[in-house]
Amino acid sequence: SMSPPKEMAMENMIKYCETNAGVNFDKLVDEFRSQYPGHNAIVWYSRDGFFKKIFDRDLRSTDMSLILYFGFYLNDLYNALRRKFSHSPFSDSAFIVYRGQTLPRRDLEELKEKIGCLIANNSFLSTTCDRNIAFKYAIDKKYTLPNEPVLFEMHISEKSSHRPFADISDISHVKGEILLSVNTIFRIDSVREPSSDKHFTSRNLWEISLTMCESKLTGLNDYFDVIILRLAEILRRISPDNDRTNKKILDRCRLYYAHDPIELEKIADFERNYEADQAIR
Repeated sequence: SMSPPKEMAMENMIKYCETNAGVNFDKLVDEFRSQYPGHNAIVWYSRDGFFKKIFDRDLRSTDMSLILYFGFYLNDLYNALRRKFSHSPFSDSAFIVYRGQTLPRRDLEELKEKIGCLIANNSFLSTTCDRNIAFKYAIDKKYTLPNEPVLFEMHISEKSSHRPFADISDISHVKGEILLSVNTIFRIDSVREPSSDKHFTSRNLWEISLTMCESKLTGLNDYFDVIILRLAEILRRISPDNDRTNKKILDRCRLYYAHDPIELEKIADFERNYEADQAIR
């Protein structure tokens, strides 16, 4: 059975889902409430695409408070992915996965300016080994400017991974579905714009090539969203054994914000609060 804090966290998440416009969770609420244990996290990620849709929309939004509702589940999903990753059948050789979605043009232009830089995703990412499936996702919904369809080509390998990823097709029943963990670091290799006629085809849309980076990187010039700080705080509350990970995240954030005294003060404030909480516990 769940601990009282986790039960409360689950109820808060359910309440958010029930009142959040555009999400039909009613029919799943009772089942989720009675059947959800931590080891079921990947099953529920795949179930009716519910969490997948929530993550795609809300975890990438600028309203960071939304992530608070999903903290306990994110922790369960990360741990489930890590367990699956440790029994992974992948070889040492690199392979390619794809992801299709739409992004605002300003974001695409920014990525174009960051070729050669490192970025970290701020959500769990569902990817596929099939380029055609990813393309269908990119153009699936009617896109309106400033959003445009984009196909990400990601070169990944176990050897280069500092975060877990796993083939979840046996659970999701979506052929070749690879789930990547939050905060996976990639290098932006290339950004190719579509031709000007804007007739989007599988070979004529934004194409962005990324390579998963080695875990032991030095002299990082990473792109870390403030959301990672929030996520570190949530994971620390749920699972104290993340302390070492949190310290690494804070150190990397300091590196990224080295020339921004305001952000550095936010990080220091976060750490002071963290240490105060630890003293109380």
